[in-house]
Amino acid sequence: ALAVAAAAAALGPAACTGQIGTIALDVVTAPGDDVLDRVDHVRLILSNPYTVVEAERGADGHFDLELDVIADGPSGSILLLGYDADDAIVAYGRTPPLPIAAIDADLRVYVAAPDTLAEAPVALDAAVSEVGAGLLDYGVLLAGGRDATGAPVADVVIYNAYGHELQRGEDLPAPRAGVAVGTSTSGYAYVFGGTDADGDPRGTFWRFDTTIAPAGLWDEAADMPDLARAGAAMAPLGGDAFLMTGAPPVLLEGLQLRATGFDDPTSLGGLPASVQRTQDPGAPIYTLIVGDGAGPEGVMRLADGALEAQSAPADALRSHHALVTTADDRMIAIAGAGADAVPLRSAIVCDPAQRSYTSQADVLTTGRLDAAVAATATYILVAGGRDADGNVLGDAELLDPDTLAHLGTIPMVVPRTGAVARPLPNQQVLIAGGLDADGQPVDLLELYTPPPPDLP
Repeated sequence: ALAVAAAAAALGPAACTGQIGTIALDVVTAPGDDVLDRVDHVRLILSNPYTVVEAERGADGHFDLELDVIADGPSGSILLLGYDADDAIVAYGRTPPLPIAAIDADLRVYVAAPDTLAEAPVALDAAVSEVGAGLLDYGVLLAGGRDATGAPVADVVIYNAYGHELQRGEDLPAPRAGVAVGTSTSGYAYVFGGTDADGDPRGTFWRFDTTIAPAGLWDEAADMPDLARAGAAMAPLGGDAFLMTGAPPVLLEGLQLRATGFDDPTSLGGLPASVQRTQDPGAPIYTLIVGDGAGPEGVMRLADGALEAQSAPADALRSHHALVTTADDRMIAIAGAGADAVPLRSAIVCDPAQRSYTSQADVLTTGRLDAAVAATATYILVAGGRDADGNVLGDAELLDPDTLAHLGTIPMVVPRTGAVARPLPNQQVLIAGGLDADGQPVDLLELYTPPPPDLP
């Protein structure tokens, strides 16, 4: 067992009252995981202000650590590292950024062997495929999906990375599978389309206010049957506006709950993503759409209101792929297949600001369709999917986001295809949904825990 308390002693106006905040950390692992049994020594690190406390396992078998810091308001993460008798790191976890202030909070940190995929401490109530997913500041929103009977569901849950728990949201206004989901810093999430209980694609546009207790609140626009679609994707344009793929492509204005179809082009395939150059605050938001159906060569670029086809490598014309953004404002299109349906091992490296699109060969060890892909500042995870023979894959490949060098291949807990992967604010990745090797939807959630950063 491991008991951790991070106490923040307040300075400034709060100091005269002697206020102290305590952040209590409950350490959790995958169900049945014995990773903590292998730990003899624990190091607890606060990233800002940099503070380290250590403890050996006590005679009662427990570790007790307390971290005291000045409550001057900076944000920092708490890292927990467990060492075995040979001083090797065998367990690692970290929190998302925390306010180091005179506040009280009860949090949970998920600990696992570094560089592994393991079961999350919670699972979905119902196994689903075709689930929609959107990023929030504190976790991942999962909406709708298709259950084991093939029926769409209305479930909404948020995986909260601060508590490693599922927070139940108010159900979708109607069951849907294959919805498009967009989120913003406003606290709103937007859900469009999907397949209804009769198997028909719909043109419904819903806004979910995640800030309203206890389970959020939905607002609905009038149904738009001329914009009906399922399996579409959307990318942010700023100001709670989004570009959505399909026929026709659609401009979504979330705050107004307004959807407007494009006259030209009449159809837009592929996957969209957006970046804004952090080193150039005056630059526009760049949105790329990459894949088969995105112009004649597989890349379309939207910037300053102009949507233009781009010159791109032949293997940009792919489907069943993923498109992720990197910390240096590039985009990587990876996995999927070309017109011959053969899984691709290459990746398309896109720099929308420079209008640069290059193909990098042999990035993946195994070409795969419908993989779950997520990117963080230090790695890209490409998990599961289907190989050239249609087999559901049970491994994940790790790539360097700067060079796309292969970092390794690790086993998944459950082989799956068509799942979603999203980065969490604690630098882990959540994998949810999809179909297993028997074609059944999956309720088990997986977490990838990366190696810890280099430490002083």
